[in-house]
Amino acid sequence: MKQGNGSDLLSANDPRSSTIGIIYVAPHDDRESVLTAIWTQEKLGRKHIAIVLPNQNKAFQRPVDFDGLKNMRRKLQANLVIVAAQGSSPAEFARQRRFTYFTSLENYGQSLRDENEVSRATKRGWFGGRTRRPPADTSAAQSIEDIPTGTLPASNESQDRLQPAPDPVERRAAALGMGLGAGAFAAGELMRRPAAEVEPMPPLMQH
Repeated sequence: MKQGNGSDLLSANDPRSSTIGIIYVAPHDDRESVLTAIWTQEKLGRKHIAIVLPNQNKAFQRPVDFDGLKNMRRKLQANLVIVAAQGSSPAEFARQRRFTYFTSLENYGQSLRDENEVSRATKRGWFGGRTRRPPADTSAAQSIEDIPTGTLPASNESQDRLQPAPDPVERRAAALGMGLGAGAFAAGELMRRPAAEVEPMPPLMQH
């Protein structure tokens, strides 16, 4: 059995190399030795532990072997990754138990590189690729103070607001004038009527 880290898949300068552990299972390795290697990688603080399984091996060849590995997965902080050839029994058992698995180390490494590219593109979008809005066209915008006096048409509403409110005494005098004016108008109309249209005064009652 051989153990390594993410530098087998990524460049040595990639900071993720130290977070990935790789266990290369040999055909004659037993199950207990592989479990011990998994715990060793867990203690090293790996976030991902890849178990590379040959088609024929003694450690994980039966469904019950993967059931035990599934129970062990619940106790780990790291994510277990199964690497097994497509169509092999280990690959099928891992798929049925919903392990993260790849058909080769090359595919696993490519997935890590693609993930890194997506992360970089996302960061560029957050910090360097924001779409800037074009500056607003202010050539036609003027404030009221910028427009010469007399060029703005005064609406009725603005005129009403500019006129001072009438004094209460003036309002009463105006109302009284309106009443007297209405009485004078009625009297004038009565005098202009023909005599035939004017109703005679009722005779005075005598006692």
